Amino acid sequence: MEVLFAIVGSLAAKAAEYTVDPTARQLGYLFKPRSKSLNLQSKVQYLKDARERVQQSVEAATRKGELIFDDVQRWLTVTDEKISEQAARQLREDEEKATKGCFVGFCPDFKSRYQLSRKAEKEANAIAQLLSEKDAFEDVSYLPAVEVTDIIRPVKEFEAFGSRSVAFDGLMETLEDDTVSKIGVYGMGGVGKTTLVKEIARQAKVKLSFDEVVFVAVTQTPKTVNLQNEIANQLGMKLDNDPSPDVRAARLCDRLKKSKKVLVILDDIWEEQEVDTLGIPSADQHRGCKILMTSRRLVVLKRMDSQPNISIETLKEDEAWKLFKKMAGHIVECSEIRSIAVEVVKRCAGLPIAIATIAKALKPKDKLFEWRDALRQLSKPSKTNFEGIPAYAYKAIELSYKFLEGDELGPIFLLCSIMGHNATVEELLRYVIGLGFIHDVNTMEESRGRVLTLVNNLTASCLLLEDSHPNCFDMHDVVRDAAQSIASRDRHWLALFKELPNEKKMKESQLISLQNAEVNEILYHELECPTLNYFSIGMDRFSSLKISNDFFKGMQRLKVLEFGKTNFTTLPSSLGFLKTLCTLRLIDCDLEDIAIFGELENLEILDLRGSRMEMLPKEIGQLTRIKLLDLTECRRLKVISPNVLSSLSRLEEL
Repeated sequence: MEVLFAIVGSLAAKAAEYTVDPTARQLGYLFKPRSKSLNLQSKVQYLKDARERVQQSVEAATRKGELIFDDVQRWLTVTDEKISEQAARQLREDEEKATKGCFVGFCPDFKSRYQLSRKAEKEANAIAQLLSEKDAFEDVSYLPAVEVTDIIRPVKEFEAFGSRSVAFDGLMETLEDDTVSKIGVYGMGGVGKTTLVKEIARQAKVKLSFDEVVFVAVTQTPKTVNLQNEIANQLGMKLDNDPSPDVRAARLCDRLKKSKKVLVILDDIWEEQEVDTLGIPSADQHRGCKILMTSRRLVVLKRMDSQPNISIETLKEDEAWKLFKKMAGHIVECSEIRSIAVEVVKRCAGLPIAIATIAKALKPKDKLFEWRDALRQLSKPSKTNFEGIPAYAYKAIELSYKFLEGDELGPIFLLCSIMGHNATVEELLRYVIGLGFIHDVNTMEESRGRVLTLVNNLTASCLLLEDSHPNCFDMHDVVRDAAQSIASRDRHWLALFKELPNEKKMKESQLISLQNAEVNEILYHELECPTLNYFSIGMDRFSSLKISNDFFKGMQRLKVLEFGKTNFTTLPSSLGFLKTLCTLRLIDCDLEDIAIFGELENLEILDLRGSRMEMLPKEIGQLTRIKLLDLTECRRLKVISPNVLSSLSRLEEL
């Protein structure tokens, strides 16, 4: 009986609890509308702050070309509704209605108060849920896998000539042979190897059902980390947190092995490349992985165990004429010019890069004497020889350079030749402004538009190539070699990779670019370069360079200075002598005391991307001519004084 009473008592108590709590809550709606409203306003402010942080992350990811997760997009949409002006206006109207009384203001409007409180609590709970969802976001974006058709644009000027059909069909057939893992394509520079394998890449995924097709330009100056990053980007991977090349290679290998059929194209190989260090699985590791390689040198392909190796020959005479006529236009059909045009094509000896550049250069020429003069220049023997490039190709490119109109295109074309592959227009812009290569522009935006126009003109002339990335460009190796030779001969430019520079030659130079060169010896003392305008030292790996305090004293006409991946415990005091310096780029460097920057009175561009320093000194405020200050990815930077920035009166971009 006692047990029964206990059970009944417990049930009664619980029933009372369920009765009292809802009643209390309902009464709270009547008598606490103000507190409910204030709580909602507080939650709205929290949501606004959270939305701002998420939006900043979204914008940063979008600038990197990443895609935003769908749930993040939906969250932003719902959040915008909750914090909209319409929602705020409705809340104010509800509050005003609830504060008005009934019976001419003597009696509170309990119904409106009740409705306001219920609504405010419901909205506050919904916002709390949104804040909780935001905290659950690990990332707002992801790097999409890049389709090979996105990164390889069709080269409209080139066609599938009959002389290429045998090679093309042979390659497609070999890719279906399960006993073959490495295939080579070789031929002289500019013969069309890259064009051919790009067409293979476009068709392999559709016609041969490859799950993944990756295209990577190795080039004459390969960097393992950069090649790994390019492979990863095309696979939709991120390797930023893996500093070890071996770890990165292992991750890439695991990723590629997950695809049943994979084609990796390594284009423009100059020296033997160990593909396993890049993360490409061997045939023993993955039977479904094919590697297609191109090189000027058959011996390189043989060392890399490629079989078969397919040769790409020059165009036949009728194919060469067809290509030239297509690119030069109707002018070649003119009776008096046609015979000269035929001879011009013969001088190009079937090499597509030579045909393309000279055809574009001659297209606007409609006078017979202009064509005769071009033929005369092409017929002169060239004094310049390059490995794997015939002299007539150099002459064609040199003549195309001479035909560039105006005084801006020529020097910018030569400048592009020292910038490496996949160069950005933004980097070119900073050099061009520093060197004063463009005229009649006042703002950074005007300058950027002008440089984009000039790059487009050079691309239309076949002297530059379109890049797969927006606002980037590339240059064919044959064109690059010719351009650097012209720049060395006519402008005393010195561009070296890994070579030890000659100080006597440096003294006469107007531009010096040293990439991965042994430079320590030349940094220990003053370098006398009275005509030098541009000086750049870049390293693949982080290094500590000991630079004499007097090093820059003999460079008092310097306009552009650049160091990459360098540890500067202290900057040389002679840096303050560079009164003509217009562009200073210290990329991914360790910097401590940079107060000396304040002495660079003509500086317009200060680029410190990725560099490590903790503060911007007040002396930066003395740079009254500065237009662009780039602090992207300067993660250790803790202090940016508003007073410093406000004193930079001409600053346009930060």
